[in-house]
Amino acid sequence: RKMAAAVAPPSDLLRAPTEDEVSAQEFRQVTRMDVDCDLEIARFLTRKNNLAAQYSDLYFVRLNQLKKEVGARAKAQWSDCVICDRILEAPQGTQSVLVGTVYKDMRLKPNILKQFQDGDDAPPPGGGDEGGEGGRLVSDSDYAVIEDESGRLTLKMEGSKAPKISDLVTGVIMGCLGTLSEEGDFVVQDVCYAGLPPQPKTEGKTAIPEGAHVLLVSGLGLGGDEGAGLAADLLVDYVTGSLGGEMDNGEAA
Repeated sequence: RKMAAAVAPPSDLLRAPTEDEVSAQEFRQVTRMDVDCDLEIARFLTRKNNLAAQYSDLYFVRLNQLKKEVGARAKAQWSDCVICDRILEAPQGTQSVLVGTVYKDMRLKPNILKQFQDGDDAPPPGGGDEGGEGGRLVSDSDYAVIEDESGRLTLKMEGSKAPKISDLVTGVIMGCLGTLSEEGDFVVQDVCYAGLPPQPKTEGKTAIPEGAHVLLVSGLGLGGDEGAGLAADLLVDYVTGSLGGEMDNGEAA
């Protein structure tokens, strides 16, 4: 059995509310109590734009500490290489090694200096001159330079062992084997890095035998309130070859 829907008469549509309806609406309004509070956020407010604090000092300290280590690795990797003391002393047309800090210029990365200069009309973070699709900050127009206290040179990755520009990160101390071109770019054939820092000694601990496999696991929550529980038990069963089929047991072994 169908029921007819209630339809308001035409006289009630698109009309002003009556006095009774207005009074009823005012009666339903809730009056909120005002509460006094002290806003203690003044120390987080920026009084004026201060652009004096930069990361250049941090990068130069890191370069001074790692330059010797990167140079030693360059000598070990390219025994007959010539390491330049300063980047701007690289000889043109002769293969040499430069050690410095990598800086990658990314047009789509937000430019905080430009936002301060443009004021309130600055583009939102995530888009530079062009704006990246889907919030991307990398593009084919990115380029990298290597710099030290003497200056900087643009890097051209042309060697088969040279990394892609997209794989580089600003702030990394890197050694570059290559040649300075007539255009003033450093054509890179291969690179090396400082590597991992010295590891702490394992005195009093069981030494890991040479050739043994080491399993690195995260996400178990060991020491947490809930503990590892089932996840840790499944991990132990899998590593010991007690879980899965014959193929799984072979991979775990």
